[in-house]
Amino acid sequence: MRKSRWLSLVLFFSILLIFSFIAKAGQTKENTSKNAKWVIVISHPNSEVMWNALRYAIFLLKHNEEVGIFMQGPAVDYRRLHTKQFPVSDLIEDFIRNGGELKG
Repeated sequence: MRKSRWLSLVLFFSILLIFSFIAKAGQTKENTSKNAKWVIVISHPNSEVMWNALRYAIFLLKHNEEVGIFMQGPAVDYRRLHTKQFPVSDLIEDFIRNGGELKG
C-alpha cells in the first residue's frame, strides 16, 4: 500500500475517533441514556475506504449507537467495489442486519 494512502486512512479514522470522543464528552447525565446519532458520508469509490467506514459503522451499531450511511457519487455503486480482500457487499448486509440505515 502506498504511504500516502496509509496516511490518509490513519488521518480519516483519527478524525472519526476525535469526533466520537467530543460527542461523548458533551453528554450530560440527562442525555447519556439516549443514543447518539451518526451519519457517515461515503463518496470515494475506493474499496478499502468504504470497507473501513462500514467496519466503523458496524462497531458503532454494536455499541448501541444509531448510525446511517449516506453514499453519494461513485460510491453509490458499491457492488462494483466488492472484492475478495474487501467484501463491501457483505459488510453492507451486516450493517443493515444490525439496524443501520442506508441512503444514497
